[in-house]
Amino acid sequence: MQIYKKEFTSFAKIYLLDDECYKVANDKYLMQKLVSKLDINSAKSFELNKSTVLADILSEVKFPIVLKPRSSFTKFNLGNKESVSKIYSIEDLQLRLDGLQNNDIILAQENFIGQGVGVEFLANYGEIIYAFQHVRVHEPLHGGGSSYRKSVNLNCELLEASRKIVGALNYHGVGMVEFKMNMQSGKWIFIELNARFWGSLPLAIASGADFPYYLFLLLTKGIKKIPAGYKRNIYCRNISSDLTWFIINLRADRSDHTLSTRPLLKVFCELFHLLLLRERNDTLVMDDIKPGIAELSDLTRTITRKIYLIIKMRIASLRLIRFIQKKKIMATMKNAKEILFVCKGNICRSPFAEYYLKKICPTDINILSAGYYPINNRECPKEAIAAARIFEINLSSHRSKLLNCEMINSADIIFIFDKENFEQVSMNFFHARNKIYFLGLLSNDSSVEITDPYKCDYEHFLRTYQLLENVLRSIRGK
Repeated sequence: MQIYKKEFTSFAKIYLLDDECYKVANDKYLMQKLVSKLDINSAKSFELNKSTVLADILSEVKFPIVLKPRSSFTKFNLGNKESVSKIYSIEDLQLRLDGLQNNDIILAQENFIGQGVGVEFLANYGEIIYAFQHVRVHEPLHGGGSSYRKSVNLNCELLEASRKIVGALNYHGVGMVEFKMNMQSGKWIFIELNARFWGSLPLAIASGADFPYYLFLLLTKGIKKIPAGYKRNIYCRNISSDLTWFIINLRADRSDHTLSTRPLLKVFCELFHLLLLRERNDTLVMDDIKPGIAELSDLTRTITRKIYLIIKMRIASLRLIRFIQKKKIMATMKNAKEILFVCKGNICRSPFAEYYLKKICPTDINILSAGYYPINNRECPKEAIAAARIFEINLSSHRSKLLNCEMINSADIIFIFDKENFEQVSMNFFHARNKIYFLGLLSNDSSVEITDPYKCDYEHFLRTYQLLENVLRSIRGK
């Protein structure tokens, strides 16, 4: 919408940022230059490009290194989000650089240990007229959106840093400045500016900071005097995301101080927030309960399906059942004219399986791969391309294909890799459930799943492709 701002605003009054403000706020590289100019605390940063000499960088910063793309989305590639990531080895860092185009720049920063803190604001042409602050209680181990947050008092230093940024951009509207703070030392750094409404907005509203209404008053009536204050120590939870966080936090390596884990005793003590009436929910609210009910219904169905799949996987792993399934696969493979491999994105496991089997199998068999992630023409990760080369497979020209009914119907046998693949494919193509098999049934491992290496390092891809090579060679024999 920002790109076509002039066209939209010719029909109606629409809230969008000033073009120059948007240009800087949407570019992490330009924002880093701005905060450095304003003398705001930030992590030690380096600009990396294809020709960067890594030895010069690694002499000043230690792993893990945080890599930030200039922007999460570009107008030329709206279907592919570029995420912030942590890099733990020089090999993975070099792979990321090798994948850059000649003029690309990414930002590398030292890893800062601390909790996420957000200063949300409403600004009138460079002046903050209302502000609210939250701290993340539960956040993903390697960073990302939080699932449980708490309203807290405004920190004077963070508010002043936010004022500097808003003033320098002549910002008009709502936004959130993200920081990380070490709660023991009190040290903090700037992370990024979210120049839009943010994911933790339900907490602000539950605490009495109604930013959508305040923005409406500013834009339509010119009201700039917003009553200060909000409720502190209010907690807000996204149930679905927090359940996922809980499972990951339970399994996390607590010896790794770079992970954002939370002690289990503290997690248990959070139950008292319910008794003290301090707990709120992102979607289940009294003025409109339908979104909350819908989320709980979806969560119930998801849990039910997960339990069913766990039971199914346990049964599939039994020696007798596995033997029977292998016999079925062997019988089907004897007369198969078309084989289809399906994983989530068709950029990691299934394309390798397709090209490797084409390499070792007769040419009269049609071998395809696809994924159900709803975006076509995605490239394979650089780690996948590098690992596949070891097996003389070239994935550099592969582009993802979206699974469709024609592929399903024409395939004689469909191989999937994990529980999620089975759930998605069997649910969307129920009529084909009798020809869907776990490829891992043909391995000698105890597990029938071959897990997704997406967003993992080169070594993880290498192990996955080694396992696939062994399984695929057994298919050739059948």
